[in-house]
Amino acid sequence: MTDIKSIPEVIDFFASNPDQALALAKLYTVISQSVPSDRYEMLYLVAETSDNIASVVNTGVRVWEQGKTSKKSIKLGICGLEHPAAPIPNVIKEQLYEKGITLDDVVKVISSPHPEMGEAGKFRYFNTRIEMEVMISYCLENKIKKLGICSPLFHQPRVYMTALCALNKLNASQQLSIYSVVGERLNWNEMVLHSQGVVKELRYNLLNEEMLRVFKYGLTKELASPDEALEYLLGHCK
Repeated sequence: MTDIKSIPEVIDFFASNPDQALALAKLYTVISQSVPSDRYEMLYLVAETSDNIASVVNTGVRVWEQGKTSKKSIKLGICGLEHPAAPIPNVIKEQLYEKGITLDDVVKVISSPHPEMGEAGKFRYFNTRIEMEVMISYCLENKIKKLGICSPLFHQPRVYMTALCALNKLNASQQLSIYSVVGERLNWNEMVLHSQGVVKELRYNLLNEEMLRVFKYGLTKELASPDEALEYLLGHCK
């Protein structure tokens, strides 16, 4: 379970970075409202543990159905590389198929190579940074210009900030726009596995873990700062 001692550590980060703490609080509020499905060409379903995957799968199905109703084809992207704590790609595809979605029409498995990828499509280790870099590389290779990113609300700010960092790292800000699409609501009071399958907590308490990672990973430049992400998000949710 998450070490409750991490809470004072989060508070210390907030105290020492008041401007970024305020931006992060605003980001959590603004990002909770998804943009309409007519803004993007593909919706990427972020890899999640079995406890949280329904949030993105169900949202993907809803978005696809909206596109079908409006006669707009929206692709659903999933990571084709194996995550140690998430259902394998074929399981995700089967969950989508069971809900009426066909691979030929809307699902594209993302499996672009990455320097940190091991043998047989498996990462030597897996994290959000690698996933976002693979995803953006795929979009650039396939000339996708407008991308929606979907994860559960507790995870979405860090995912979005990491995606923006990857976008800048690959010098792709003029080629690709990234939109926030929050996953279906989950029970905040449920005990779940997260991350690499080693963090087990109530979803509500995962916010402590996520905010701590935002600050720690921000120091290593693995994600955009809260104010950078907030500015970008506001410019893409009009």
